[in-house]
Amino acid sequence: MSQKEEQDKIIVFREYESSIDANVAKTKLDAYDVPCFLTQENLNNLMAQNPFLFRIKLHIFSNDTDRAKKYWMTFLIATLQSPARIASQRKLSMQTAERGLTNSRR
Repeated sequence: MSQKEEQDKIIVFREYESSIDANVAKTKLDAYDVPCFLTQENLNNLMAQNPFLFRIKLHIFSNDTDRAKKYWMTFLIATLQSPARIASQRKLSMQTAERGLTNSRR
């Protein structure tokens, strides 16, 4: 395989269960000029009751892997430390706990 073919090789960078998560990741990479695209998004949306069947794949060129990882880690750290993210996780945890209590009382 020539060097040009190796650089043009497309790989799966990440896989997602949620269309929202996949599109946020794609948007972040697009913002940093990392060419990327999603596949299996429509299949995932059609099979919403079981997103594990068709995970959405985020593809990049193999020569962009290091840049994508760098930007992805920056985004991930910022997201994990976001006050809005922390608040939404707490709310989700509370809702899950409440559902668990409701289901156990039946």
